[in-house]
Amino acid sequence: QRGPESISMKLFSDLDLAPPEDISVTPEVVDEALTTVISWNNRDVFEDMTGPPVKMKLWDAQEDGEIKVIEEKSFPNGQNQTRISLEDGYPWQTKFSLNVDFGTKQGRESPYFDLFNQIQLMPPTNITITANQSTSYVEWTHSLKLGQFHGFGTILNIWMVD
Repeated sequence: QRGPESISMKLFSDLDLAPPEDISVTPEVVDEALTTVISWNNRDVFEDMTGPPVKMKLWDAQEDGEIKVIEEKSFPNGQNQTRISLEDGYPWQTKFSLNVDFGTKQGRESPYFDLFNQIQLMPPTNITITANQSTSYVEWTHSLKLGQFHGFGTILNIWMVD
């Protein structure tokens, strides 16, 4: 003999599927390599103050506006920071997003953040030219407050005037 059936209830409907909070991107130069420190605050969604792992997607933002996933990385709930270097081979225009990963259910994705492109590359300052009839010597000072790093260079355009 069975009693009356209860009202159906969703088992996991109260889980917060929002992306991690307070996502920040901080560039620095480590061992002459441009490195981005990415940090975030994990949401504690379970009673024991833990939560699911965080998934990072790295995206290649192409000139035609298309964006493709380059790689996905997963971080345990207790981790809230990672470092990615330009020397790891990612393109300058790489973007990233974060979301929580419940395995079978993915949380909402954060907005895209620039991995390296938030660095303001300004032209050199204090440009000095010393010249005579046959040679010229050009000196300048880099204005990048971050410091120099592998892959950082200056493009010098030379024109001949008739």
